[in-house]
Amino acid sequence: MEVSLFPSPYWEVQIVQGTLEDVHSDVDCIVSPANSYGIMEGGFDLAISNLFANKNTDIVSFGKHIRSHLFAHHHGHLPVGTTTIIDLNHLPNSLNCRYLALTPTMRVPSRIQDPHRVYECTWSLLNAVSSHDSIKTLILSGLGTGVGGVDPDTCAFQMFTAMRHFMQAASRSVDDHTNLHWMHFFEWEKELQNVGQPVPKRILAVQGFNHILRIRDDYLPPIEPLEPSESAESAELSVTLDSAQTDSVSNMPQPSPLSSTSKKIPISKSNILLWGPTGTGKTLLAETLAKHLDVPFAIADCTTFTQAGYVGDDPERCIQMLLENSGMDIDRTERGIIVLDEFDKIARRPTVNGTRDVSGEGVQQALLKMIEGTTTYVSAKVLRPRTTVPTSPSSTAPHNSYSAEASPAGSDFTAPAKGEKTPINTTNILFIFTGAFTGLDKIISRRLNAGKIGFTRDSRTANAADALSPYDDISEDLITYGFIPELIGRIPVTTKLNHLSKADLVAILTEPENSLVKQYQAKFSMFEVDLRFSEAALYAIGEIAFSQGTGARGLRSIMERVLLNANYEIPGSPFRYVLVTKRAVDSLSLPPEDRVDPLYFVANQYSEMIQRLESDGKSQDAAQPVPEQSSKPTKHKSRKSNNVEQAQASASASA
Repeated sequence: MEVSLFPSPYWEVQIVQGTLEDVHSDVDCIVSPANSYGIMEGGFDLAISNLFANKNTDIVSFGKHIRSHLFAHHHGHLPVGTTTIIDLNHLPNSLNCRYLALTPTMRVPSRIQDPHRVYECTWSLLNAVSSHDSIKTLILSGLGTGVGGVDPDTCAFQMFTAMRHFMQAASRSVDDHTNLHWMHFFEWEKELQNVGQPVPKRILAVQGFNHILRIRDDYLPPIEPLEPSESAESAELSVTLDSAQTDSVSNMPQPSPLSSTSKKIPISKSNILLWGPTGTGKTLLAETLAKHLDVPFAIADCTTFTQAGYVGDDPERCIQMLLENSGMDIDRTERGIIVLDEFDKIARRPTVNGTRDVSGEGVQQALLKMIEGTTTYVSAKVLRPRTTVPTSPSSTAPHNSYSAEASPAGSDFTAPAKGEKTPINTTNILFIFTGAFTGLDKIISRRLNAGKIGFTRDSRTANAADALSPYDDISEDLITYGFIPELIGRIPVTTKLNHLSKADLVAILTEPENSLVKQYQAKFSMFEVDLRFSEAALYAIGEIAFSQGTGARGLRSIMERVLLNANYEIPGSPFRYVLVTKRAVDSLSLPPEDRVDPLYFVANQYSEMIQRLESDGKSQDAAQPVPEQSSKPTKHKSRKSNNVEQAQASASASA
């Protein structure tokens, strides 16, 4: 297949049936689908090697030349789905080809291959060669149809679709594109890899990506209807690719036509419910997702909501918060994410003496239209767009510029009138509901155990809710819990966050970029003090948080208690190392006067500190206090002065 890269959208794709020897026109670049290690040992790669082979360069030498380039620039391995271009101007050939493009669709010897990689490889190839000034024409075979084993029909469809998408994308201006990519969601999941909850994270990633596709329809270029000639080209490409593998193509099924229409089909949103015990990461997942999506984000507490006309906040308050967080930009506000926390607190509750449930069912009724999509009016002053286009080159606003300065009389900037309300369309605002839903597990267990009585009942289902899959539908149980069916019907995606394990709690404590351990270490470093935690101490902290059932939220409370005296005594002291031991953590269950402090060390006791760090929790001796440990405060002296004197004495003795 020969591709001519004229200025888009005038690119030309020519299907050539036959072998490389049947190509007689000059080309600038030839594409090798060699595996990621540059091993060109058969099929189309062998034909390329023969093309460049001559009396001075045999096939083996040519292959070594290609692999030497990979070792020099890519450490010997080119990732699947990427493209590198090698200059071959010193090697004569019949096509006057100067460049070789390596676009691996598989990896040998580990056999990493996927038919859908053909799309990514084709896009990567076109992106690389289109930015190369000296490449105007290239020739390539079906990617992955050789050793990769990709079906010719699938390959033809993937390559042709990628070409169309790339041509459409290249014809747009830079400002029309969004920089969002699916890799953002892998980065989001990597950032949260230490908080557990794999299924809820996957559900949120999918729904977040769908949210972006819905509000940014220019992320993936729409597929226009195929012209009859284009459909024939796709079919011809499929036949051409298969002809290299089989002599009979008469009964080959043709690739499915691209099912799309020029009419835009609106995609409705899917609101999400995250429920589970406290401290399992519900709010954290939503916050980090909004950050990676680069959309406005607001968290509202449902416990403050009341029905309109009663003391408290109206549910529309969350829209106003989102507007404020978006910099008073209406357009960004209408594409944001709102988290309604403590959602379980607005469940319908039995009323006394016929009083109205103004914070339960009344709030649920008020939320119906807002979360489905309606125009809500909020009281907020909004920055109005100027009618003139800014000329400053530093402006980054894509369409309108906004100013918070008061405009002089007669200008085109009109300040909002007193009492004016701003309309916000909530159709594209994604709502995420979170709550602990205490007691919901019992409702689920009763439903799952219904009809199982007496000796026929399986004792393993007594706590059936504990084994509930995050994918399971609990709409019926939510209605029983106290929510009206109309509201639950507007929240189609529900997932449960399970209790964090001890290992999860330790990972949360240490591994994230802003983990509690790193936060406290940063604070102690302000006093030029090195704060260390033994492995046994960290697991002891995780054990306490797990037994308390407070999840990740309980970790900070434990850290504050175990470091209380250190926070008071270390600033201004001669100590340079603080070691939190298992014994200090375990003593938190004792009365305050009987608790054990972390170990303090002066500057010349680094080796002793390391020894204690490595031995903590491994022997009984490691649990004993070291001589440098501060004694109990005397009647006339403070604890801090005692520690300072002890440190000075230790330093003098060492000297």
